[in-house]
Amino acid sequence: MRAAIVLLLLTVALMAEARPLLHMVTVDDGLTATPITIPSEPNEGEEQTAPATSQYSTMPEVSDYIRLTLHAPSYGLIAQIDQAITDWLGPNMTRIENSQTLLVQAPRDSSQRVRFIAALLKLDIQADR
Repeated sequence: MRAAIVLLLLTVALMAEARPLLHMVTVDDGLTATPITIPSEPNEGEEQTAPATSQYSTMPEVSDYIRLTLHAPSYGLIAQIDQAITDWLGPNMTRIENSQTLLVQAPRDSSQRVRFIAALLKLDIQADR
């Protein structure tokens, strides 16, 4: 009987285990280099013969959101993650896209965004098993 109770308590403890968000998701930070067109400048008195060239800008285009994608889709888990982040940041900072994807509003400055993501990924999520 005592062994059964210990086993039951162990099972409950494992089911209620909180894990860092880091182990549940992949992150798209919302910072992407976008192609820009830089026209060639002809020398004075010359006609432009070379077509415009496409290069990547050094300044990234920044989304207002980072995208968290669950390793395994789960409506229950995405709702728990959404609630944990809402408890941390407050209302209207997240948007669930589907059973696998959650958008989180983040700072636009890349340095602040990196620090924000690092803190976000340390959040403990109470995941039901």
